[in-house]
Amino acid sequence: MFREPPEFFEKVGGRRAFFGLFGKHRAWADHMDDQGMESPTLIEFKKRLYLDGIRGVIDSGFWKEMPDEDKVPKWGHRMLVHSGDGILLAVLWQSKDQRGRSEYPLIAAIHVATGHLPLSLEPLWAIFDELEAPFKEAESQEEVRRLADRVPDMIDKTMRSVRPLPEDGLPIVDRQQFLSSSAMGDQQEGLYRFLYRVSVDLKDFLPGRPTATEPRAFRLPLVEDMGEGGLIAYLNLLRSQIGKRYTVVMCQTLGAGYFDLSVGGMHERFVADLKCSRKKVALVTDVAFNIPDDTGARIQDVIATFSTEPLNQVLILADPEAKEKGKSFFGSIMNRLSNK
Repeated sequence: MFREPPEFFEKVGGRRAFFGLFGKHRAWADHMDDQGMESPTLIEFKKRLYLDGIRGVIDSGFWKEMPDEDKVPKWGHRMLVHSGDGILLAVLWQSKDQRGRSEYPLIAAIHVATGHLPLSLEPLWAIFDELEAPFKEAESQEEVRRLADRVPDMIDKTMRSVRPLPEDGLPIVDRQQFLSSSAMGDQQEGLYRFLYRVSVDLKDFLPGRPTATEPRAFRLPLVEDMGEGGLIAYLNLLRSQIGKRYTVVMCQTLGAGYFDLSVGGMHERFVADLKCSRKKVALVTDVAFNIPDDTGARIQDVIATFSTEPLNQVLILADPEAKEKGKSFFGSIMNRLSNK
């Protein structure tokens, strides 16, 4: 994904934003005809999420066989995919085809061919909010096509007014709000647990390592008092550790208070988790770990530098030259956190 050849942009007149719509709609007897889907990234996104992911999980019977209390009953998700070469936003709406089958969602996606995040995602999410009812209520295929043809102009107009995220990352005041959020726990234990998982589960994605081949995924709490800014803060913190080499996928289950994170792309297990409840898939921040003292000291330094420094000056967990703090103090903190 996000590897459009230069001749593609020449072919589309230099445009950098694209729209796609696919999935199930009541105007089609089965899977609808793709709408938009001009960019190679949108085509690859459909393959990974819908054809290989959702279809694979449905065909396996995994969701069908789960107890009801372990399931997210309906589609209602927002997804952000980010790499150094582009961003993609998508929504997964509950839908059905002419025959009333509702296992598959209706998916709308916006691909912007720039690795620079906007300061706020809200203007782009607002496009989906405006389109949801018209698309879902459209009674004919022609009506869906007419609606889809309007969307590129809506995206272009919105992108002209969107402010980019500064090169040195999210403003310090927003990062500090993120770090002190109640979602991270009274003693920031959730934050320590997240960064510990980064140091362990994502060790092959950290700078100086060979290319990682297997995506890794886990579930995290939303920082709800920051709105969409909380996702940007998580992404900033993660990028400060792994750089821009790998694609990051963040998918929010609306109304559930959490999102699923995958580093290195999408895989079937990540997609399967999207319809698993919090009872089935626990938040990383709820799971106690025995964090070694030296790792706890390094995490403390990461938090301190993330709260005060530009992103390129945030301490990296994998940096062998990062200084270690005294172990006894952090040992007492880590013991309290791991026993909570």
